[in-house]
Amino acid sequence: MTENISYHDAEINSIQKVDHTLLLGGLLANNTPFIIRFDNVIGWDLEPFEEQNVIFDIRNYAVSQIPKWIKEDFEIPVQYFDCLNSGRYQFYFIESSVGLCGYIIASDLIQESTTGETTNAEL
Repeated sequence: MTENISYHDAEINSIQKVDHTLLLGGLLANNTPFIIRFDNVIGWDLEPFEEQNVIFDIRNYAVSQIPKWIKEDFEIPVQYFDCLNSGRYQFYFIESSVGLCGYIIASDLIQESTTGETTNAEL
Protein backbone atom coordinates (compact mmCIF):
# COMPACT_ATOMS: atom_id res chain seq x y z
CA MET A 1 0.00 0.00 0.00
CA THR A 2 1.30 3.46 -0.83
CA GLU A 3 1.15 6.51 1.42
CA ASN A 4 -1.39 9.22 0.72
CA ILE A 5 -0.13 11.58 -1.92
CA SER A 6 -0.09 15.34 -1.32
CA TYR A 7 -1.86 17.07 -4.18
CA HIS A 8 -1.00 20.60 -3.00
CA ASP A 9 0.33 22.53 -6.02
CA ALA A 10 -0.36 19.59 -8.35
CA GLU A 11 -1.60 20.52 -11.80
CA ILE A 12 -4.60 18.79 -13.37
CA ASN A 13 -4.21 18.47 -17.13
CA SER A 14 -6.83 15.85 -18.00
CA ILE A 15 -10.33 14.74 -17.09
CA GLN A 16 -11.76 11.49 -18.41
CA LYS A 17 -15.11 9.83 -17.71
CA VAL A 18 -15.52 6.12 -18.37
CA ASP A 19 -18.89 4.69 -17.34
CA HIS A 20 -19.22 5.57 -13.63
CA THR A 21 -15.52 6.36 -13.15
CA LEU A 22 -13.96 9.81 -13.31
CA LEU A 23 -10.20 10.12 -13.81
CA LEU A 24 -8.22 13.27 -13.09
CA GLY A 25 -4.64 13.22 -14.34
CA GLY A 26 -1.74 15.57 -14.06
CA LEU A 27 1.61 16.33 -12.50
CA LEU A 28 2.49 16.60 -8.83
CA ALA A 29 4.58 19.58 -7.69
CA ASN A 30 7.72 17.42 -8.19
CA ASN A 31 6.65 16.70 -11.82
CA THR A 32 5.63 13.10 -11.06
CA PRO A 33 2.56 12.05 -13.11
CA PHE A 34 -0.55 11.07 -11.13
CA ILE A 35 -4.07 9.80 -11.68
CA ILE A 36 -6.89 10.22 -9.18
CA ARG A 37 -9.70 7.75 -9.80
CA PHE A 38 -13.19 8.37 -8.46
CA ASP A 39 -15.30 5.20 -8.53
CA ASN A 40 -19.10 4.90 -8.73
CA VAL A 41 -19.54 8.59 -9.50
CA ILE A 42 -23.13 9.81 -9.27
CA GLY A 43 -22.51 13.51 -9.81
CA TRP A 44 -20.01 16.30 -10.10
CA ASP A 45 -19.62 19.97 -10.83
CA LEU A 46 -16.10 20.94 -11.90
CA GLU A 47 -15.31 24.30 -13.46
CA PRO A 48 -13.63 26.14 -15.06
CA PHE A 49 -11.11 23.94 -16.85
CA GLU A 50 -8.42 26.46 -17.73
CA GLU A 51 -5.01 26.33 -19.35
CA GLN A 52 -3.59 26.00 -15.84
CA ASN A 53 -5.46 24.07 -13.09
CA VAL A 54 -3.55 23.95 -9.81
CA ILE A 55 -4.91 22.12 -6.76
CA PHE A 56 -4.71 23.75 -3.35
CA ASP A 57 -6.31 20.79 -1.57
CA ILE A 58 -8.75 17.91 -1.98
CA ARG A 59 -11.15 17.59 0.95
CA ASN A 60 -13.56 14.83 1.91
CA TYR A 61 -16.51 16.34 3.79
CA ALA A 62 -19.08 14.46 5.83
CA VAL A 63 -22.51 15.45 4.53
CA SER A 64 -23.22 17.42 7.73
CA GLN A 65 -19.92 19.29 7.40
CA ILE A 66 -20.21 20.57 3.81
CA PRO A 67 -19.73 24.34 4.12
CA LYS A 68 -22.76 26.49 3.41
CA TRP A 69 -20.90 28.47 0.74
CA ILE A 70 -20.22 25.27 -1.24
CA LYS A 71 -23.90 24.27 -1.06
CA GLU A 72 -24.96 27.73 -2.24
CA ASP A 73 -22.28 28.36 -4.88
CA PHE A 74 -22.62 24.95 -6.51
CA GLU A 75 -26.38 24.49 -6.07
CA ILE A 76 -25.97 20.80 -5.22
CA PRO A 77 -29.12 18.86 -6.21
CA VAL A 78 -31.15 17.50 -3.29
CA GLN A 79 -31.02 13.91 -4.62
CA TYR A 80 -27.23 13.96 -4.12
CA PHE A 81 -27.77 14.64 -0.42
CA ASP A 82 -30.08 11.63 -0.25
CA CYS A 83 -27.27 9.49 -1.69
CA LEU A 84 -24.70 10.99 0.67
CA ASN A 85 -26.96 10.34 3.66
CA SER A 86 -27.14 6.66 2.67
CA GLY A 87 -23.47 6.32 3.66
CA ARG A 88 -22.49 4.70 0.37
CA TYR A 89 -21.04 7.85 -1.18
CA GLN A 90 -18.48 10.48 -0.25
CA PHE A 91 -18.37 14.22 -0.98
CA TYR A 92 -14.99 15.27 -2.37
CA PHE A 93 -14.19 18.94 -2.93
CA ILE A 94 -11.28 20.18 -5.03
CA GLU A 95 -10.04 23.55 -3.82
CA SER A 96 -7.98 25.25 -6.46
CA SER A 97 -5.18 27.77 -6.38
CA VAL A 98 -6.10 28.56 -9.98
CA GLY A 99 -8.49 27.02 -12.51
CA LEU A 100 -10.53 23.87 -11.96
CA CYS A 101 -12.45 23.52 -8.71
CA GLY A 102 -15.64 21.82 -7.62
CA TYR A 103 -17.13 18.69 -6.14
CA ILE A 104 -17.37 15.01 -6.99
CA ILE A 105 -19.75 12.56 -5.33
CA ALA A 106 -18.40 9.02 -5.53
CA SER A 107 -18.04 5.87 -3.48
CA ASP A 108 -14.22 5.97 -3.44
CA LEU A 109 -11.20 8.05 -4.31
CA ILE A 110 -8.30 5.87 -5.44
CA GLN A 111 -4.77 7.23 -5.75
CA GLU A 112 -2.81 5.69 -8.58
CA SER A 113 0.94 6.09 -8.51
CA THR A 114 3.23 5.93 -11.50
CA THR A 115 4.42 2.51 -10.30
CA GLY A 116 0.93 1.10 -10.64
CA GLU A 117 0.26 0.86 -6.90
CA THR A 118 -3.14 2.00 -5.71
CA THR A 119 -4.60 2.96 -2.37
CA ASN A 120 -7.94 4.20 -1.11
CA ALA A 121 -7.29 7.73 -0.02
CA GLU A 122 -8.06 8.98 3.45
CA LEU A 123 -8.19 12.73 3.05
